[in-house]
Amino acid sequence: MKKYILISIILLFCILLVGCSNSKVSITPEIDQEIKSMTIDNKYVSITKTEYDNSLYRIELEFLIEAQSFDYVKTFTDAVCEDCYRILKKYNIDCNISVWGYYPKGIDLVTMYGRTYYSKNSGKFEFKTSEELNL
Repeated sequence: MKKYILISIILLFCILLVGCSNSKVSITPEIDQEIKSMTIDNKYVSITKTEYDNSLYRIELEFLIEAQSFDYVKTFTDAVCEDCYRILKKYNIDCNISVWGYYPKGIDLVTMYGRTYYSKNSGKFEFKTSEELNL
């Protein structure tokens, strides 16, 4: 009988351990604001929107002047993605991150340049142009 009680306790402990390790850490409004404030006073780019769905943190990065090359876009989207990664890591949040760079062309038109993507599985940052993404 004691053997079954011990096995039951061990199984219950394992179930609780697995349940706790799978719990998602949410991005609070304060963390979101800290990320959005990265581009305050930047005369080249501005974070216009962020979204989080427990697996991907998406940032829309508006270029305030039209980009002359993809290297220019890559530099800014990479920097914002890496800074966002550092902020989230500080709060023990590990998720995929995408930073989309675009330039407004009018009221309803935009030029989508591309995006930098951080994969939590590989630990790598990757930039792709809108052409590479078939946009």
